[in-house]
Amino acid sequence: MRKFILLTIFVFTNIIFTVGQRSKHLTGYVKDSLNSPIANAMVFIDGKKTNGKTDAKGLFRVKYKKRPRIISFLSPTHGVDKMIYKGEKTVYFVYGKGSLKTKATGTQTKIVKTRTRRGNNREFLTIYDYFKGTVPGVVVSADNSVTIRGAGSFNASNEPLFVVNKTPVSKASIESIAPSNVKNIVILKGPEAALYGARGANGVIIITTY
Repeated sequence: MRKFILLTIFVFTNIIFTVGQRSKHLTGYVKDSLNSPIANAMVFIDGKKTNGKTDAKGLFRVKYKKRPRIISFLSPTHGVDKMIYKGEKTVYFVYGKGSLKTKATGTQTKIVKTRTRRGNNREFLTIYDYFKGTVPGVVVSADNSVTIRGAGSFNASNEPLFVVNKTPVSKASIESIAPSNVKNIVILKGPEAALYGARGANGVIIITTY
């Protein structure tokens, strides 16, 4: 009888523990400052990568067992940003600007952004002139080789990955971009560039045009 009682208590305790550890779901929307949805942003909970990623509407849905404290996002076009979770059933997150410390990567991140109105930058003849004159951290040599200061790998080349309007392109392809047609540029390096795998080992220059 005593063994039966102990077994019953053990089973009941495990049932309570299992129920307490059952996964819950968190949904949310991620948008930029213009209220446009941000797609393909990876979702981190308390510094750990989840399987969640935002869709074309900026919507994500992830599972968690322990209530999150910090939710971080890593976007190929907007870099890294984070928020403190306050128990909302649905999260509405708008990307901020500037230097951010994120537990998703554990590093101090400087997301370099430039933004201009259409038709500006006419004083620059080439995209390389634009890099030299407006984009901090990008080094252009005399032969128009491009590198990102502080980014590099053991590869033979230190050339960064170029992404134009969300599509990776060759360095030759960016030469046809008129500086006056550049809407904004985002520079990623280190852990943030890891979103692009080995191709981002030397950093990433993301160009958006009008």
